[in-house]
Amino acid sequence: DFLALTEMVSFGELLRRGVLKKLTLRCAVHFVSHQWLGNEHPDPEGIQLRRLQKVFRDIIACRHEDLFREVDWKVLATGISSGTGLHAARWEAAAETMGTVSSFTPEAFALQTSLSYVWIDFSCIPQLSDLSLEQTGCVPEDAAVATLKGDQAEAISSIPAYLERADYFWVLAPSAVHTGTGEVSNFWT
Repeated sequence: DFLALTEMVSFGELLRRGVLKKLTLRCAVHFVSHQWLGNEHPDPEGIQLRRLQKVFRDIIACRHEDLFREVDWKVLATGISSGTGLHAARWEAAAETMGTVSSFTPEAFALQTSLSYVWIDFSCIPQLSDLSLEQTGCVPEDAAVATLKGDQAEAISSIPAYLERADYFWVLAPSAVHTGTGEVSNFWT
């Protein structure tokens, strides 16, 4: 469960834990774009993870007014930026589950978010860090590295398909300092 994470976890680690789930057509997807805040890990201090978890908790608690200006909520509620015909079907499924009319309300958004998937590169694309000395107990073999690089390249080339499938696109950019460079990262960088 995304809200229970205490750190951003790699694809390989999620695979080892057996917690990756197959996407269904009726479930919403939140695609998250972010800057890496470290050289080896995207969020070494957990700043981005905690911020995104707070956003999702606020949505689930129907506190949309804490997150969106009224005009932004109206744009979101009309579905103008959805881009796919599946968006409406997912709202109908959420409304049907709640026993309400199919409309974008804070309650329907909360339910849909609580049942949705989160797509973040580090957790959804194979990472070379999964073959590190610490995790394998030995230096990774060239064949294993080559295989992982191929899997990673295929996943990266599939990003447009992930974006097309996503219902929501989030820019995760809280103000934070990159641990490797000391530079400030935020929405403007």
